[in-house]
Amino acid sequence: MATRGYAAPESLEVFTRADELVASVGTVAEQLDVLLGLFNVYYGRAEIARSLEVARAHLVLAEKHGQGASRAHCLLGQSYSAMGAFGEGQAAFRHGASHVCAPTGGGRLLGRDGEPTRRDAGAQRRGALRIG
Repeated sequence: MATRGYAAPESLEVFTRADELVASVGTVAEQLDVLLGLFNVYYGRAEIARSLEVARAHLVLAEKHGQGASRAHCLLGQSYSAMGAFGEGQAAFRHGASHVCAPTGGGRLLGRDGEPTRRDAGAQRRGALRIG
């Protein structure tokens, strides 16, 4: 991949084989990482319908196990946007962002642990867009 990129035929072969292996013996995190790799392969090859399928599979696995949903929504957003489905893309990106940080009653951005993010002060000064 370093020399030929995600779109190379070898990349598809490697990630397809890895997907088969992690499906039977891998952890959820490994399965999600391999799905990300497959997504990148299809997206890089401009096989957007296939990248969307992989993004959906990523979301199903992520939601089932309670991890990686924000990334899955971002993958969906990328696919939808590349297909010209900008409304669906925006909704997916917003949903993904809501998993990472959300405004509180005081208008502060919070991380998953409920604590203010490091970028909270800077975001406040710049008038950052709030998701919600």
